[in-house]
Amino acid sequence: MKRRIFTFCMLLFLVSGACYAGLSERIDSIIGGDSQNGVEFSINVIKAMSGKAVYSHQAGKALIPASNMKIITTAAALRFLGADYEYVTKVGLCDDTLVVIGGGDPLLGDEITDVKYEKEPGWIFEEII
Repeated sequence: MKRRIFTFCMLLFLVSGACYAGLSERIDSIIGGDSQNGVEFSINVIKAMSGKAVYSHQAGKALIPASNMKIITTAAALRFLGADYEYVTKVGLCDDTLVVIGGGDPLLGDEITDVKYEKEPGWIFEEII
């Protein structure tokens, strides 16, 4: 009986290894090299139960988050902040100094967004003043 269990475990181990080897080959065939059309990307497939990396392609390279990462971030924000969350920015004067305490609004003072909507960079602070 012990021999059968050992044989079964070894067979399961070998099959799971072959499964991951097949996965690596399939991913490699899909990505077709280090980059496609000049696009950079990274992949890291991890076995959930052990945390062991099963497949890795430039996994340690810092890249701008993809849209799927934005979905995860949005889901986390909805979960922890709620759908009715509003950013609160506090504005006041300390003697003759304008004090702005941001509440996390990613667009407050963002020059790229200002230009996109045909606003002068820093317009919001001029309006506040």
